[in-house]
Amino acid sequence: MLGRYPDRELARRLRRPRKQIRDERIRLRIAPFRSLKFKYWTAAELRLVGRFRDEEVAARTGHPVNGVHLKRLALGLPMPNSKIHRWNPEHDKLLGTRPDGEVASLVGCRVTSVEQRRRKLRIPPARPPRHSRPNDWKPEDISLLGTAPDAEIARRLGRTATAVALRRTRLHIPNPYNQFRPWTKEEEALLGRFPDEEIARKTGRPIGSISNKRRDLGLRKPGARRKYWGPEEERILGTASDAEVARRLARTVSSVKNRRKSLKRPAV
Repeated sequence: MLGRYPDRELARRLRRPRKQIRDERIRLRIAPFRSLKFKYWTAAELRLVGRFRDEEVAARTGHPVNGVHLKRLALGLPMPNSKIHRWNPEHDKLLGTRPDGEVASLVGCRVTSVEQRRRKLRIPPARPPRHSRPNDWKPEDISLLGTAPDAEIARRLGRTATAVALRRTRLHIPNPYNQFRPWTKEEEALLGRFPDEEIARKTGRPIGSISNKRRDLGLRKPGARRKYWGPEEERILGTASDAEVARRLARTVSSVKNRRKSLKRPAV
């Protein structure tokens, strides 16, 4: 009986699952049932396509639902009373110009349909008008940027210097008052001899700038607790155990071990 009747019909007759019938037919390499009957469409049947739903046309004409569906598509006819909204260029022009809910009420579809169509066309949603806030930048505030140092502009506007610098940078407005200040020989002579904080008070430079300049010159920080490694100490690394080298140099074993590894010297 396999292959002589549709799998669904056999499943009903034998009271077995349809999948079991299909799997057994495939195992025996039996082709599925193919109806040799072909029913041509008449003029009266074609007049029903597109006027009624595919299921009703299939019941009236005896054609399968899938056949009715393919015939309707071939004729370019929409499904009557379809829940799927058919978009046209006029409806697409409304997307993004107003909120999705308002567009849905105008075109007569659901809001989710509007959202999906807008995302498919990569159209951003319409944003509601933004209300002004007290700390928003006004045109007269922006006109002051670059006319004085950022700290002075911040004092006038009641803002932080960081906020002024960020706004000026985003607008690509240069500030001629924030120029680089070159180091003098007298200032460089102070580096390494006095603490960075004291040099900052004397020169009026930020501590970070002083620290970077001192490191560029290879100068140690006065009074620093960190014990720097000298060439004589580095030559001893790897000649004895880390504990022995630490005892000789009055350093911790972990300090000796880390320095030896940074120099890529094997342990003894």
